[in-house]
Amino acid sequence: PIEICERVIDIVYLDITHALEYRLKTLRACMRVCRAWVPRCRYYLLHGVTLEDRKQLWKFSALL
Repeated sequence: PIEICERVIDIVYLDITHALEYRLKTLRACMRVCRAWVPRCRYYLLHGVTLEDRKQLWKFSALL
């Protein structure tokens, strides 16, 4: 069931024993596993976004 997969993704992100960069890298890898995992991974990857220039803004808008 997708609920179990979502719980696994939650645990990956909320695991404070690993650095944030490591957790984000793991979430990006999880997005490639299955289409059903993408929304939950995006939730964590995009909850805090910093855009530094127009190029990043256009890339971000294409992602959405």
